[in-house]
Amino acid sequence: MLKRVISLIITSLLLNSCSVSYPKNSLIQDLERLVKKEYGLDSKAFIVGKTLYLDIKLNELTSKNLVDKMQAALQATIRAVLSSDSDTKYIVVTVYNRDKSISFRIACNIDDVKRYCYKLISHSDYESRIILELYGPPIVARIAEDRYDITDSEYIGRLIASQLNNIIFRANPEFDAFASSFQLHYLSEIKGNLILLISGNADEEVISIVESFLKEGMQEYFKKYSISFTGVKVITSTGKTMIHISS
Repeated sequence: MLKRVISLIITSLLLNSCSVSYPKNSLIQDLERLVKKEYGLDSKAFIVGKTLYLDIKLNELTSKNLVDKMQAALQATIRAVLSSDSDTKYIVVTVYNRDKSISFRIACNIDDVKRYCYKLISHSDYESRIILELYGPPIVARIAEDRYDITDSEYIGRLIASQLNNIIFRANPEFDAFASSFQLHYLSEIKGNLILLISGNADEEVISIVESFLKEGMQEYFKKYSISFTGVKVITSTGKTMIHISS
């Protein structure tokens, strides 16, 4: 399902036209109207610093419903931002169910969108720069109200966690059964270290996959965004360090 979401996003970008202007002082209202008019979706948009949030609540959250609505919402948001004079850098689209027990979130860097449109990065590179996040209770209720300006460090941390989650689920299809319990999440940056929180069922195989990815791939992400860190730590909810990879 995640792969299909990305594919639809790429297609929407290629078909998108930036002929309509969305002034920054009315971008929120214009975006909500656009999403309602073209896709029949009620949404709430928020701008915090250079981060634009679009939240959509659905009465029913099925696989197809989720893919269609997420693709439509992201397409509309990117279109509005690219046609705006705002200084938006990050877009975060969240779809959640009526009782806020599960949500799916997708985030992108608008500079990456432009790089892809101008053919400065490849299809696969663009895919690797998109954040995909799945949340269950009680996190959903909290993130629905917790909106802030995303920093470059946080984006990279969340991107690494997102890519690791996808790699683990692809390598171990049986993990899908408890996707809501096993997750890696960005927690913070402390003294130059990105801190990732591991939750749920993480056996030795999972830890090995995470450690291998960090050893071989984290420098790639630092290079993509011209930023450096001392290293990456993966900790448990009790604060125990499971993995510590130095740059």
